[in-house]
Amino acid sequence: MKPIKCPKCNAGEGNIDNADDMCELLGLSAVERQYKSWLCGKCNHFFNDDEAEFPIIEYNLEKMTLSQIADLISNSWNNMPLKIDEYVEAMSQIESIEDKYGDYETGAEIVTYFLANAKSWQGDIAKDVKQHLNNLINNYGKQLEKIKNAKTGQPIQLTGYAVFDKDGNDTGKRFARKEDAEEYTKALRESENNNKKINFWVILLLLLAW
Repeated sequence: MKPIKCPKCNAGEGNIDNADDMCELLGLSAVERQYKSWLCGKCNHFFNDDEAEFPIIEYNLEKMTLSQIADLISNSWNNMPLKIDEYVEAMSQIESIEDKYGDYETGAEIVTYFLANAKSWQGDIAKDVKQHLNNLINNYGKQLEKIKNAKTGQPIQLTGYAVFDKDGNDTGKRFARKEDAEEYTKALRESENNNKKINFWVILLLLLAW
């Protein structure tokens, strides 16, 4: 995303070019361009993002998928380092932090790698995006902690409609819909009854054999 005008002469977007590209074309070094990001072709002024004025981008991070957030990052972060671009490209291929990227890495891991290397990204959009991604990671971590607690026998709070066995004991199963819980309970009872019938015939055959 290019600045909408030069901060020195107010020349429009059409006169603004990426300083890296222009210096390579003109054979100028980084020192000669003062390590700046942008060059105004009208007044030859070099300047950085903090001096520039950019188009206003509207976004609602709460309603955006990871791939949409990746697009926002790509459009907002000028001169993004190559190593960061790799993480953003990976994010663009998944929808949430719970998705798998490739055979091994999760969306949560990709986002964590991005955040660890995105400290140089500044501005209002950068602040909003990094805060949102940090919140996603923190909430995901709490979910994983619940799963870990369940596996280690520590008490956790279960929500949803419960399933009880024939003796009225809570099986630990939970369903978001009451209909699903009832259907599962029905299937469980039928299974228990079938097991009773099988046990009856096994005992009878043993008695006859005796």
